[in-house]
Amino acid sequence: MIKYIRVLIADDNDNFRVGFSELINNQNKLKVVGEAKDGIETINLAAMLKPDIVMIDISMPKMDGIACAQLIKKQLPNTFIVIVTIHEESVFKVLADSLPADGFICKSSISHDLPKVLKKLLPRINPDPTKIGPTMMDIT
Repeated sequence: MIKYIRVLIADDNDNFRVGFSELINNQNKLKVVGEAKDGIETINLAAMLKPDIVMIDISMPKMDGIACAQLIKKQLPNTFIVIVTIHEESVFKVLADSLPADGFICKSSISHDLPKVLKKLLPRINPDPTKIGPTMMDIT
């Protein structure tokens, strides 16, 4: 049985979510199990889907990505949080101490940053096929 690392994408830009989902699904052993367009939907889907990684934008409606990341880490402490943002790396350094993030990806250099973040996180993730929860298709 193939073990996939389950990823939830949270971003309010539909076009970005579609493209990012394709990029992630083309990575070895990664599978996008859900997509959220706002903070509240992100929290709800994370609770239902229990992903291994949540890729989350900082700027989203209804609840920003920082608040979402904090709630997800409280509810699902073994879920890795990767902040995906248009803000440059200097902003990451300022925010790093206050965010419960395991990685940062700048949207302008996503194809460069994604492999680096995954290389750092993947050895720490051991997908357990017995814990695999539903995907969005199972819920809808």
